[in-house]
Amino acid sequence: MKNILIKNFKNLNNYGSGMMGLITIKQIHELLNGQVRFYSDFDEHAEMKQILNELNGNIEVNVYKPPVIENKSPINSISKRISTLKYILSNKGADDFDMVIVLGGDDLSEYYGKHVWPVFLSLYSWSFKTKIILFGQSIGPFKFWLNKFSFKKLANRCKIFTRDEYCFNYLKDELGITKNVTLSGDIAFLNLPLETDKAYEQEILTRYNLKPNGYISIVISGLLGKYYTESKSDYFNSYKQLIERLKALPEVSGKKICFLSHTFPPHGDEAGLLAEFESYLGSDTENLVFIKDKVYQAGARFILGNGLMTITGRMHASVSTFEMIKPSISLAYSVKYYGVIGDNLKRNDLIIDANTPALWSNGEIVTLIIEKVKYLIDNYNTIIPEIDTAVNTQKKLVNSAFNSLTNNL
Repeated sequence: MKNILIKNFKNLNNYGSGMMGLITIKQIHELLNGQVRFYSDFDEHAEMKQILNELNGNIEVNVYKPPVIENKSPINSISKRISTLKYILSNKGADDFDMVIVLGGDDLSEYYGKHVWPVFLSLYSWSFKTKIILFGQSIGPFKFWLNKFSFKKLANRCKIFTRDEYCFNYLKDELGITKNVTLSGDIAFLNLPLETDKAYEQEILTRYNLKPNGYISIVISGLLGKYYTESKSDYFNSYKQLIERLKALPEVSGKKICFLSHTFPPHGDEAGLLAEFESYLGSDTENLVFIKDKVYQAGARFILGNGLMTITGRMHASVSTFEMIKPSISLAYSVKYYGVIGDNLKRNDLIIDANTPALWSNGEIVTLIIEKVKYLIDNYNTIIPEIDTAVNTQKKLVNSAFNSLTNNL
């Protein structure tokens, strides 16, 4: 019986990271014929009953609680800093696990904070007692020297599966890391455990009165302010204009527009943001559907994959749409879009670099999206088979990575 610790699968409140956690546990469980116990660093938002339900199988999953720092020294004291460093470098309990899998996406970059080096040093310390796998990752790019230094130390003692060619080339060409690195794909390109449940799929669509190809999905990212624009007024007005211009398209006229929340606290309150946007629109909500409640990972994928197309500021909403062999227009704010969607799926033609406030203030973002929508409509029958081929290639890469990972145990 193997014991495996999964890191970065905190809860189901971010559909993207939740998808990667569910798929990883299910795949490894099957490859090891059930001879495995899983532990994950679940937080207070984790709904264990729902997690087990989404896994759709008899799988042992436990909560891992790391040791807590006990030091009452003043926050900026030398004693406090020494205690914190000792905690970071402690590998107590590491030998309880046969393997530690650190899940991607882009937590090992500087997009969400400058200081990633404590994570790298901690994993480096753990690598002396257990196997460390960085799985499905977009790593870097790093500007802060300590992040770069500590990651290079860790890279010599772990196995890395990048989720895109951009990251793979960055590690090789910029950081000089050539050993222990394998080009893979995003974990979420594989089927979710509940994805084959057609009755559940139909129940989800019926719940929101949606019919296959009878609507367009839109995911309004809650990263407003950090990316895109600081003006909520510009943000909401752009999406209001987008609705009006979509309804004016003959090919879209009569179809519903379905707004889906993709993250919930602590990852971003998109349900709250969507409620604000619905209120902003007033009474003009004909043919609009607002899904603010949690439908969880499989439910979200069924909704995204049954629409005509998706327009999204959340990358994994795009991945889910493509995985269901439908097209998605990504409103990008980082290089991960160009790696996972652009390079992996060869769909740079469906990415808009949206991280510029002027695009939202002058309305140009709406024009850019409408141009992509028209492009998709005109080339739909050609693009769908291309998506099918590209997604199958990614599935093979990720399955190969899982085989390599379990063979390493």
